[in-house]
Amino acid sequence: MLFGKTLITLLVSATITAIAAPVDTTTTITNPFNALADRTSKSHTTTSNTGTSSNPFANIKASTSTWERAAKLCKEGYSKRDLDLHVRTNSWPPETPSGFNKVDMGEIKGALAPKGLWTYGLVTCIGLGVTGTQKDATKDARILMHLPSTKKSLEERWGDLLKLVEEAGMTDMEGWMSIPDTENQVPSGWSADLKELTEEVAEAAEWGLKQVIGKTPKVVKRPMALAIAHTLPHGTMQIDKENKVEIDGVEYTQ
Repeated sequence: MLFGKTLITLLVSATITAIAAPVDTTTTITNPFNALADRTSKSHTTTSNTGTSSNPFANIKASTSTWERAAKLCKEGYSKRDLDLHVRTNSWPPETPSGFNKVDMGEIKGALAPKGLWTYGLVTCIGLGVTGTQKDATKDARILMHLPSTKKSLEERWGDLLKLVEEAGMTDMEGWMSIPDTENQVPSGWSADLKELTEEVAEAAEWGLKQVIGKTPKVVKRPMALAIAHTLPHGTMQIDKENKVEIDGVEYTQ
């Protein structure tokens, strides 16, 4: 009997101990935060806040009047006539420098050696260039685009850029951008709406170009008022036969 009572006591004690023991709820985390963050960053390789890599400007919104004013400023910097005739230089448009092909407003061109590319009249427009290593002498070794601030031109020319870059097949590509300075030496009548639109277009172009070349491009801000006044070399951008890049007459490196 004593043995039986002892056995029962031991069994009851073991049961109470088992109930009181803490339960291990730890599990192996197969999807740690770092892995999640990595996937999140990769998901942004095809889209941006403003559009897609094939059209980074798709979702930019602005009033019709703001788009029209931005386009008008482009034309004032490029064309022979504008509202500021009293600040005109004696000769306009300027002559294309020797050894360069001219890229007109709204155009995109590629060039083979030994030709460079040159454009002028950049105000609210964006100058955008791509350079790289070219082993095929029959293909472009540099590309330059004079991108106007109009919805249609932005979208159409971007498709042309993608096509030219693909056809050129350059390696070790570098990107170059001449963008408007929206804070200093701005045109007469500059507004908050124009500033917002111009900055959104520049940011979208920078993001889109990064997707094209695989790295962040060199971005240079330049004054708009001096380009409207046709004060050269303001408003110019060029890529020479050695792929050296000048913006507003100043040479830049990556």
